[in-house]
Amino acid sequence: KNSLMNGPCGININYEFETEYVGPTGPTGPQGPTGSVEIHTKKADILSVYTNRQQEINTNGFVIFDFNSVIQGNCYHEPGSSELWVWTPGYYCVQYSLYSAEPCQFSLSKNDSLVIPGSTIGSVIGSSQNTHTFVIQVTGEDLSVETGLETPTTACKLQLINNTTSTPSITLIDATGSNNILPQVSACMNMYLL
Repeated sequence: KNSLMNGPCGININYEFETEYVGPTGPTGPQGPTGSVEIHTKKADILSVYTNRQQEINTNGFVIFDFNSVIQGNCYHEPGSSELWVWTPGYYCVQYSLYSAEPCQFSLSKNDSLVIPGSTIGSVIGSSQNTHTFVIQVTGEDLSVETGLETPTTACKLQLINNTTSTPSITLIDATGSNNILPQVSACMNMYLL
């Protein structure tokens, strides 16, 4: 009934055609250059030390750590000493905690000559626990102090120093100071390479 004369028709027809030609496979081209494979492994440098004995530390004296919890990678600590050694340049997360009987102030010392900015903590009352977490940078230039070890011969030396000026010495409290039986940590320090 509909025709061009009577008006448009209501039927639309759409067609899509798709053709594909499948021919023989061409010859193989020349081999490209071999890609480079880089494998990066990072061994963690972790140092964790502590002491559970009472010790009296004079002003400008160092905290002595008697035990090693973990030593892994390019770091070292001799039990019963204050020196902590690292010999990989980079940024280290450092955390330490001290339980003191008197008001005090402690800092992290680098290579016997520098108190690291941002590392100083303290308390205004006695019988307090002082805890601090921060990040330090060890540079290639810091690896300059003789270690006394066969390898490495030089490294960066870190120590916790008592820089309290209000009293000539500070006592770190052990379990007897709190009337307890089990050995109790009086000072600890943990650090790891980021």
